[in-house]
Amino acid sequence: MRKAKMNNRSARVRFYISVVVVSLVLTSAFLNACLAEIKLPAVISNNMVLQQGEKVAIWGWAEPDEEIKVNVNCKGVKDSIVTADKDGKWMLKIDSPEAGGPYKMTIRGDKSKNKIKLKNILVGEVWLCSGQSNMEFPVGKRERWKTGVINFEKEIAASE
Repeated sequence: MRKAKMNNRSARVRFYISVVVVSLVLTSAFLNACLAEIKLPAVISNNMVLQQGEKVAIWGWAEPDEEIKVNVNCKGVKDSIVTADKDGKWMLKIDSPEAGGPYKMTIRGDKSKNKIKLKNILVGEVWLCSGQSNMEFPVGKRERWKTGVINFEKEIAASE
C-alpha cells in the first residue's frame, strides 16, 4: 500500500513539474512574440536631416528574418523592403526625396508589434564640421594673428 502511494505521489509531482515547464516555455514564446519590436539607432529619429540627391542608409534591428518595410510620404519615393539577417540586423538605402520637407517616414515589420512613425524630416545639404578649440580665427587682423578679413571694420559695421 505504501509503495502504491509513493508511486502515486511521484507521478503527481512529475505531472506538476511537466505542467510548470510547459507553462514556462509557452509563456516565454508568447512574451517574445509580444515584445518583438523594431529598433532604430539614435541618429534615425524625428527632426533628422537627410542628404538630398543621394541614396540614404536606413538601418536598425528586428527579429531574425523579419521583413521590414520603409515608407516615405513623398511623390517619387517608392516603398522599400528588406529582410533582417539571422542576427536581426537590417539596412536599406532609399532615394532621398527632393530638397524640402517636412516629410514623414513609417517603418514597420511583419512580425513586430510596433510601427515607428518619424516626422519632421528635412532634406537638403548636410555638412558635418569639426575642429579643435585652437582653430578659432578672429574676423579682424590682430597683432599675433596673420589672418583676418580685409577691411574688417567696414564689414563688421555693415553687418549690423
